[in-house]
Amino acid sequence: MTRVIDEIKNALAEASPAKDLLHILEGSDFIFKQNYPIALIHSASRLDDPADLKQFKEHRLLDESGHTPTQPSFEQLEFLAHKQPQYLKSVSIMCLKQEPVEPLKFSVKRPHDYWKKIQDVAHIQAMVEISHCDEQTDLCAAEFALREIIRKRKEVHALKEVGFIWIAVCPVELTELSELFKHYFNDNYAIVKTDMHSYHLGWDEALRNISMRDFVCPPE
Repeated sequence: MTRVIDEIKNALAEASPAKDLLHILEGSDFIFKQNYPIALIHSASRLDDPADLKQFKEHRLLDESGHTPTQPSFEQLEFLAHKQPQYLKSVSIMCLKQEPVEPLKFSVKRPHDYWKKIQDVAHIQAMVEISHCDEQTDLCAAEFALREIIRKRKEVHALKEVGFIWIAVCPVELTELSELFKHYFNDNYAIVKTDMHSYHLGWDEALRNISMRDFVCPPE
């Protein structure tokens, strides 16, 4: 995980409106993929509109039982990402050890589950989630954003064994967020400052290690 964090910190130091973070990371030994799919809708019964059903059939996204594929093709996932994103869950950036040797597998735990979730994670090093703060973002709002991300990612059980990295992109003048990061990530916390932004990074070797039991800002 140290290598991944060092590469991301170095890339963030170079990033600017003219230099995309993923472009800078192209020279890495790891593979960084944007909007990486982790779950897709399981059944035609969950589609919102008859027009959506028609498109799913046109792209062979439903079998005779009205269920989506266990191993959708890259093209099918691309279609969902660009045309029907409400039926796909994705991670902001996924850091891969290597490309998967076969199409990603998705499955449900129960027949009537809403989402069909990714099963293959051996090729994944870490997920990277990015949140943007502004001058009005306080400690409690930042905590809420982080907890929502962690909660949603833990719903995909295979991802609990994967590394987790959270980047909060903040104005340089934003009040320090160290209390929040140290609460959830202990010493796994770093700040990269540029002329325009402060990038706060927190990470853990496995998502399951991040405790949700205690709050910085307890609910009222």
